[in-house]
Amino acid sequence: SQVVVLSLEDKKEIQTILLAGFLQRGISSKRTRIGKDIVFRRGDPTSTLDLDRAAAAHASAICLMQTRADVDEEACGALNSATIRTLLSLRKLLFDHGRYPRDDLRVVVQLDNPCDFVDATNFQARDGRNLLYPQENSVFINSILFHCAGAPGLSQVLMELFNFERKAIRTRKACTVPAGPDGEIGYLVGKRVGDTLLSNQWKDAILIGFDDDVWNSYGEEHASREGNRAESAQRAISPGSGYSAKQGAPGIVGDPNRLVQKDDHVIFISTSNFPQMNWLPMAFEKEAAKFKISKLNKSFKIKEEPVHFLLFGWRRGLWDANPSGFKKLFKSIVAEVPRGSCLTMVNRKTVEEMDELLLEIGFKKSDSLSGDSEVDTEGGWSLVDDGFEHARLLLRTGDPIVFHEVEPVFKMGLKYTTAICLGSSGEESMVGSGKDSRVLSTLLILRKLCALYGQELNVVAENHEDQTPQIAMAPISHEGTIIDFVNIPTIVARTLVMSLAYPQIQDALTELVGNVPGSPSIDFIHPGDIGILRQKVTVGALQILIHQKYQERGVLVGYQKHGAMTIADSVEETVELGEADRVIIIYASPYSPPEPGDPSIERDQQLIKIAVPKMPRIGAVANFGGSVENLANKLRSW
Repeated sequence: SQVVVLSLEDKKEIQTILLAGFLQRGISSKRTRIGKDIVFRRGDPTSTLDLDRAAAAHASAICLMQTRADVDEEACGALNSATIRTLLSLRKLLFDHGRYPRDDLRVVVQLDNPCDFVDATNFQARDGRNLLYPQENSVFINSILFHCAGAPGLSQVLMELFNFERKAIRTRKACTVPAGPDGEIGYLVGKRVGDTLLSNQWKDAILIGFDDDVWNSYGEEHASREGNRAESAQRAISPGSGYSAKQGAPGIVGDPNRLVQKDDHVIFISTSNFPQMNWLPMAFEKEAAKFKISKLNKSFKIKEEPVHFLLFGWRRGLWDANPSGFKKLFKSIVAEVPRGSCLTMVNRKTVEEMDELLLEIGFKKSDSLSGDSEVDTEGGWSLVDDGFEHARLLLRTGDPIVFHEVEPVFKMGLKYTTAICLGSSGEESMVGSGKDSRVLSTLLILRKLCALYGQELNVVAENHEDQTPQIAMAPISHEGTIIDFVNIPTIVARTLVMSLAYPQIQDALTELVGNVPGSPSIDFIHPGDIGILRQKVTVGALQILIHQKYQERGVLVGYQKHGAMTIADSVEETVELGEADRVIIIYASPYSPPEPGDPSIERDQQLIKIAVPKMPRIGAVANFGGSVENLANKLRSW
């Protein structure tokens, strides 16, 4: 098959960039030939004539990437203007005169800004199936950044899972996948999801879930905007049947009692679309029975003191246009922190601008938290009406790259645990290198201030250039230096390609980095939790132990040994993990919404505290994820 690139950029310049990329990644120019396998056409993607010249009407997959043109046209006052115009031109070409596109078409649209009405373009096949898969990069990337704040090392796992060059998340129709003792095609169909997680008999792949067409239908069953995203994700947990996971939820580590359907898509981690079968008889069950799974790891302690976060920067295009997105991210950070915790923001927006924005989305002034905060400061805000009065938001106007404007934050007397560094701070749009320069300067300022005030920080930062993580300097601590970088262009490129190749799992990936109760989470657990500390165990037996501990709603992803990460290792491999090593899993807890007035909600919020590991900070910490109710369910199961 051919790839046709339609762009207004210079043809020779694009070819030079592509050849350099081939050389860097070891792609043979003889196997993938420019001019034959990859064809360039100079033209305007917003023109139906140029789209027709590029044979867009005959394509099986189309990816629209007009974000640079969107920035150039921001003066008109409309966000995503070039992308929308391109999408409408493509629709006219595909659907004009009563025509329909080919049945296997999928259109992936890159959006740097949220768009409430993109689904109104009505890209549907003859049978009503959705053909349009918009990808809001800003929402997805911010979810990853803020998710990593509670789990250092998470970004490395996500980068691996989205990387097609090695073992990554993939999908195939269940009726076409070989599995079982005899490698039978379609073996998984009709089986319980909980049984298939172990009985697939794959040697080099890990089954993590299933997806169905109902879950991915756009129209009425899919909410495209931030305000409805939580409802959409919860509806995805149990399509068409409310929010209860007991009704047969698809997705990653979905309801274990659900039966696999013929048209389901298998979601798995592997190097290819064809998992190798494990033909050798291995008594993994007998081996797993030798290990005792502990109910609560002794290396965990109850943490009751407040937890304080720093946020440097501001997403102008996202949060100014859609403030509710910031509200959601604030909730995701403070959902499970003890009373008295706070998030302190430093950016260049004025106090008046921030006050107006916070009042719009439901924040209220809070001078103190009933004496629970360590120090009383000006500008405190809290979400009292939303049940988040246990934590508050502190505002500081200042430039994160100016030393004397950041230092007052450390003079407040709060002991910070994590700093999140963004490349923008409320100013106009800038190039990626400029954003990275700001992040590097902020990190140096934090390094000096932490040394002056005796603070130790985990740092989560964004970068746009590959060299930035290599030259960055983070705050020094006696347990090592940690910066969890999220490479924005790489994440965008990999998720776009994954959505183009496997559009069926787009919602599953979004849910994986979301914060909806009952949704899956990536976690780092101590080897002692499953009784394998300093003991040799095969990966196959380790899969069984995780499966048992999380009641068929947990799967092994890999492990971290001596700081090195291994994903989807062969079931025959033997591993021995020490005190500082971690097991990487994906797990989910059953979610059943309580009845109105259920006193367990208030009781759980009062009694449940965060469990954190007592271990060296090597780029991985334990993270419960989800909501307080999620954590309560987990502790009850223990």
